[in-house]
Amino acid sequence: MTRPARVTVEAPARLHFGILDLRGHRGRRFGGIGAAVPTPSVVLEVTPHDRLTAEGPDAGRAQEYARRYLAAAGIETGAHLRILGTIPPHVGLGSGTQLALAVARALAELFASRRNRSPSPAPWDGVSAPPSAPGPSRLAALCWRAAGGRGTTRWPR
Repeated sequence: MTRPARVTVEAPARLHFGILDLRGHRGRRFGGIGAAVPTPSVVLEVTPHDRLTAEGPDAGRAQEYARRYLAAAGIETGAHLRILGTIPPHVGLGSGTQLALAVARALAELFASRRNRSPSPAPWDGVSAPPSAPGPSRLAALCWRAAGGRGTTRWPR
């Protein structure tokens, strides 16, 4: 499989309806519910490049997310990020989260063939996988770290 010349990702805005105690009787203190909103959305195009570069609205933040992702994934080459659409910041539509997820997903797709694996073949298990593992748990852990997560990625059950 050859490396794609270009990957385009669209991540819709989202509404998060707060931190809720969804049922409470299982000892879970926190939960949440949300919904995707079709517009606005983050639209991002990523191409291979010898170093990490970015252009377009919110390019600085996207480049920082990409830097974190590439470091966490152990990828030593670069990419060019072209931001074609963004979600307005600070209006409760998840602009930062969606940008981080779009960057991580685009880079995962761009570099997946190089690592000879798909970025999403296995079901999510709720705990980050070791660095050599493929699948969404590894991708989710890298997205979480790219968005500023710290330490080990353990999600509440």
